[in-house]
Amino acid sequence: MADCIFCRIAAGEIPAQVAGRSAGALAFHDLNPQAPIHVLVIPTAHYGAASDVTGPEAAAVWTGLMGLGVSVAEELGLVEPGYRLVINTGRDGGQSVGHLHLHLLGGRRMGWPPGCAPAPGGARPVGIAESSGYFPDSARSMAQSRKDACERTGGRQGNWARRGHAGATGSPR
Repeated sequence: MADCIFCRIAAGEIPAQVAGRSAGALAFHDLNPQAPIHVLVIPTAHYGAASDVTGPEAAAVWTGLMGLGVSVAEELGLVEPGYRLVINTGRDGGQSVGHLHLHLLGGRRMGWPPGCAPAPGGARPVGIAESSGYFPDSARSMAQSRKDACERTGGRQGNWARRGHAGATGSPR
């Protein structure tokens, strides 16, 4: 797709700091990292979102994305300390580029909800839905809402744990 920045990166038209490559996928370092290590893994063929990966090639696309993501995590030394693999889909899911991509995040302890620093003692902070009552329209306002929620709660466990829901331990999942 000529106007897709990730298609242009996959075609070599736009330079990127490549972290790995496979037959149908490319991994490169994000220009706007959200963690000390932030790599994007994309299929080299254009799929607008996760829901667009259908048909007989679907298994190969998903296997290629996840396989390359795990392989790059291993090469970057993230297996022992841990890492996060994330796919954002659609506006409300935080997808900012209309080309399916997997985020590989590592190099620091991850909090919940994504974007929050880990809560003291491993408690789970209140999420965006509980703290703000809405889901923002843009990735920028979503990131600010996460930051605001984390700062307001000071990393305290979420309402779901305080209300005594079954299995609510207050620890990250």
